[in-house]
Amino acid sequence: ATVSAQGQVLDCLSFLVAGAPAFPLAGMAPLRHMRIHFMETAPNPERGVREALQEQGTLMPGLRVDCVDGVEFIVGGCEPEEGGQYIEGKTDVIVADDKLRVFKRIHVLPYKDTFEYNFDRMLFDYIEPFFNEKQAGEFTVGFDFAYNGRRFQVVGVDPENSFGVVGKDTNVFREGHLIERVVLEKLHLLPFEEGLPERYRPTKLTLDEEGLLRDYIRPYFDQRSAALEPSEALEIQGV
Repeated sequence: ATVSAQGQVLDCLSFLVAGAPAFPLAGMAPLRHMRIHFMETAPNPERGVREALQEQGTLMPGLRVDCVDGVEFIVGGCEPEEGGQYIEGKTDVIVADDKLRVFKRIHVLPYKDTFEYNFDRMLFDYIEPFFNEKQAGEFTVGFDFAYNGRRFQVVGVDPENSFGVVGKDTNVFREGHLIERVVLEKLHLLPFEEGLPERYRPTKLTLDEEGLLRDYIRPYFDQRSAALEPSEALEIQGV
């Protein structure tokens, strides 16, 4: 068994893709393990899933796969983490027991300070690519995300007050008043000693500041646009 980001224990099912290449294509790393999350709006027959894994090519966490009729799922964790290609007989595929709920409609608005040209450009160049490539679990109203330097917030979902993901048949609305925010010029963060991995403390009196910025702080704020308050405590990947 494995544990999802929501803390649910998932039953696992491993299978091989018949007809998949036995060796990775040029430039593609072979996957040792991968986890996929079926979406509840698709039947996902085993034969179709096999075809989709074979046809998709490069697979990576967050990618929504829907290249075969009746198949729609999101790739979870991969080994290696950055993703790669399914290789017959070498890649274990783990299917999560719980299916992802899918929104019928969703309303997304951009932040004013990262808005570019018009709403259509924001949809086709940023919003749709994010939902095609970067979904990492169910979310609801208030969810902030970023794609290639542009920032957005989910302001409405259907069904109302529900959690879910965006599927290929989800209607995405993108027009409305731009969201304004105050952008900080400087931010000073200090880590709590408890929970801080030892590798970020070269000595008792020093911190690996570049490592903390690279592995925790920058990735966190890449996807957060909500306001901050002095003395506010943040938890980033358990730190």
